[in-house]
Amino acid sequence: MADPLLWLGLSILLLAMSLTAMMLMALPALRELAKAARSAERLFETLNQELPPTLEALRLTGAEIAELTDGMSDGIYRANHMVKQVDQSLYQAHHQAKQAEHLTRSFWVGCKAAWKTFTRSPQRKRSRRQAARQAQARQKLTRDRYAHPSATLQAKAATRDRPNADSTSTAPPASPRSEAAETPRQPPESD
Repeated sequence: MADPLLWLGLSILLLAMSLTAMMLMALPALRELAKAARSAERLFETLNQELPPTLEALRLTGAEIAELTDGMSDGIYRANHMVKQVDQSLYQAHHQAKQAEHLTRSFWVGCKAAWKTFTRSPQRKRSRRQAARQAQARQKLTRDRYAHPSATLQAKAATRDRPNADSTSTAPPASPRSEAAETPRQPPESD
């Protein structure tokens, strides 16, 4: 065992045998690797032929989608504008309907008032005129009473002392309180 040449020869032999075994085992793997390389080469060739048109189609599709999006935004803007116009038209129609309702009511109230005025009796017209004259006379009397109290008392005394055309005897003068109590009040007229 002491011969180093023997050991050197033996180790070279073992090395050669292991290299041969490794080469025999690596041959099928290298063949498969060559097949994979050829397959990849064909794939790259196909991609080189097919990819540019596909990328061009994708680019065109993106441009069309952008145009459609712009068209949709424009359509949405127009639809929104139309909705606002319709809303404004509805508001105006509602406002005009309210005005028409108000005018119709006013017209009918005016017609009713005109009908009542034309159909009431002439006596009532005269009594209203008389009531207006009496009210004016009362207002004048009240104004005169507060303006000149002595003149008012003298005017009343003069009217009491004057004989009535229908009666032959003169009635004694009545006190102002009894006159107010005896004066019949006119009921207010209601329509």
